[in-house]
Amino acid sequence: MTIKIIDNNKLILRSKSGIRFISLQEILYFERFNNMTYIITSDDEFHTRNSLKSIEKLLPKYYKRAHRSFIININKISELRMLNTNVYEAYFPGDKQALITKEIVGDLI
Repeated sequence: MTIKIIDNNKLILRSKSGIRFISLQEILYFERFNNMTYIITSDDEFHTRNSLKSIEKLLPKYYKRAHRSFIININKISELRMLNTNVYEAYFPGDKQALITKEIVGDLI
């Protein structure tokens, strides 16, 4: 799947079988795992081979690279819990979680 952003508010995922339009406001986070990037919303999950680095360049400022494996939508965080001295767990609607480094937490508060 290839990714493109239009009008700074919709993510387009193009695959062999079709085209998906996802509102950027609905995306909770992007997670990189096993050479795939997962796009997580509260109701659904999509995947692409695009790197986080390439996706990060396309996103608006309310998305932050929170960890080497995550880009998060900072407007959707409902809670932060400390896992250890350097890493927090960010909680999102739908009981979804992502990792966030202490440095990024410091930028948020």
